[in-house]
Amino acid sequence: MNLSDEMEGRFLRFLVEHLGSLGSDGLLVGVSGGLDSTALLTLALATADRHGHPVVVGHVNHGIRPDADAEEGRLRSMCEGLGVPFRSERIRFADPHPSEDAMRRRRLRALRLMARAGGCGHVLLGHQRDDQAETVLLNLMRGAGLRGLSGIPPVRGPFVHPLLEVPRSDLRRYLEERRIPWVEDPTNLNMDRARNRVRRNLLPLLEEEVRPGATAAIARAAGHLRSACEALEGHAREALDACRIPSPPGEIRIDGDRLRSYPVGLIEFVVRLAVLSVSGTTQNVSTPAWRQIVAAARDGRSGRFLIQDRTVVDVTGRTVCVGLARASEPRHREIPVPWSGRIAWGRQGILRTRLLAVREVPSRLRVRGLSRMQVFDAANVSPPVRIRFPFAGDRISLEESSGRRKISDLLSERGVPRSLRGMQPVIEDARGILWVPGIRRAGVARVGPKTETIWIARWFGPLPVDRALSGGASRG
Repeated sequence: MNLSDEMEGRFLRFLVEHLGSLGSDGLLVGVSGGLDSTALLTLALATADRHGHPVVVGHVNHGIRPDADAEEGRLRSMCEGLGVPFRSERIRFADPHPSEDAMRRRRLRALRLMARAGGCGHVLLGHQRDDQAETVLLNLMRGAGLRGLSGIPPVRGPFVHPLLEVPRSDLRRYLEERRIPWVEDPTNLNMDRARNRVRRNLLPLLEEEVRPGATAAIARAAGHLRSACEALEGHAREALDACRIPSPPGEIRIDGDRLRSYPVGLIEFVVRLAVLSVSGTTQNVSTPAWRQIVAAARDGRSGRFLIQDRTVVDVTGRTVCVGLARASEPRHREIPVPWSGRIAWGRQGILRTRLLAVREVPSRLRVRGLSRMQVFDAANVSPPVRIRFPFAGDRISLEESSGRRKISDLLSERGVPRSLRGMQPVIEDARGILWVPGIRRAGVARVGPKTETIWIARWFGPLPVDRALSGGASRG
């Protein structure tokens, strides 16, 4: 069996296994023009007479690279020559340098809308085995939970990943044998991106010097973790059914005493499932957020947690109630913070960040005693960095003599009214809170004689402390 026959057979088996019997609903193939998506489209077209699905090409033009419009035109012409329907959408960003996560969310939304408009039941994406290993490593380094370490699922909603078990080298050979060209995305050479550093530095190091076959092994481990995650989610569904109590429409109420009888890991999955059932998603909720909620539920402590800009988890000694936040609630948001950039927060707040080598620091820059600006040793800041509202029980590690202090106590000492404390922004990295703007910074990541690169975070706009009833001077 030659490579083309083998690849096409694997592609067809995947469709049968994950989409059921082959049918006539359309498949939107997301195509950027790069190696992976071009191979995916070639496989979909080469097997079209066997899988029976009409194929539609969907292309998202981010409008960031100078040649983006030319690439879209080339793909459109190619599809016209092949007689394949072509749909495209150009998306625009307010930030000239959007994050990878922001581009991914907008891209998936655009593809979902294209599929709906084109009558396609599924969106095929070209992520392959190397992408899977990269994703697992990146999630591991940010301290992800079981689902994050499971990597990219074969099917998630309308999105289907038929190539997750295929190495990138096989896709390259497949296209070369068929003499089908593709374009190389120049952003893949940008070493400012963590994924590119993992792809070009870390994975080759693992393969060549630590363990040959590491990429395949990591992808295989992701499959094992996904199976464990699915099993635990099944137990969580049974546990949620067992401890639910009557509640109004749009809410889920859980018997707190019964919930506490479960292991901590299962408690988290039950609460996650309740949030998913109410709000439709559990994305963009950080590990510290879940930790705070689960600790309150486990210990029977009261707490009110606003997450995802839409959902409130209300914990008391007797119940855990999950519902949609009222319009008047201060909404909890978690926004990734870039090393250098600008984030709008609320109606008037702005966080600006900048990464500088020490030799580039302006001589006029003041480091101490600034309540609206802080300077950190970048090497001791652990991504991902986020800005969010505080959770009940949030603590910040101050200087050694001060220990860990509750954010609520610091706000109270500064005279911030209770009604405004939930609106205080906090900036955290993977290890904890770095800075409470206008109040205090953590004792970590301080600039010292060995600092080579600094990270400057500056706050513009009003803060709850500006309306404090009383209080001393800010320590920033």
